Amino acid sequence: MQCILRQRRYIQCMRGALDGQTSTFIIWRFRAKLDRVEEFCRVYGCDGDWAKLFMRSAEHRGTQLLQDTTEKRMFVVIDRWADGNSFTRFREEYAAEYDELDRQCLELTEEDSDRSFHRVARLADRKADSPRPKGREE
Repeated sequence: MQCILRQRRYIQCMRGALDGQTSTFIIWRFRAKLDRVEEFCRVYGCDGDWAKLFMRSAEHRGTQLLQDTTEKRMFVVIDRWADGNSFTRFREEYAAEYDELDRQCLELTEEDSDRSFHRVARLADRKADSPRPKGREE
């Protein structure tokens, strides 16, 4: 339940967050082990161990955890960075800490995918110059 609520908060946080900005999103896909779903949510969530490590970089813009509504063990983690090189710089500076946490987290998942990078300048579901509807939550 906690992870699904984070998905809603993510959508609310992202509306308007990209107007006039370019960000790079790194998207990861995971299948948590059946008996480790709660721990997975704690470690990979927006306040989890990964987010805390990433927050050491001034270029990290946030981490969100999304849970599949039909396959409860499937998750997508979205890390937002200032630009395409932000994550690379972070990995170089915090290589030892990153590798250690990555090693510890192997026991939480059955499957993970290669990351994918997406550079975006605005949300695709509305024009950048269109006004927001009145009363819309941000």
